[in-house]
Amino acid sequence: MTGRSPSAESTPPTVLKFGGTSVEDTAAFERVTEIVRAERRARPVVVVSAMSGVTDALLASVDAASAADLEPHLERHRVVARCLLDTAAPCRGSGMR
Repeated sequence: MTGRSPSAESTPPTVLKFGGTSVEDTAAFERVTEIVRAERRARPVVVVSAMSGVTDALLASVDAASAADLEPHLERHRVVARCLLDTAAPCRGSGMR
């Protein structure tokens, strides 16, 4: 033993996986951001899967052979992305903060 503390590189990263209701809207993404920030020293690797309802919508869309059924979910993704990337975007209300 050398008496030195192990470096951060010798500590394996922590995998944090979020999906479903934990990433359902802008407010949920903001909560995820806080969780990741709190785990910063653990060298987090963040994995984000589908937003709430999207996997079921994709499967239903394949069954129905229609991408039109996906449009509300695609629009929700666009709104959340705009809210997170543009602080001037109108994101208050309806869970899209």
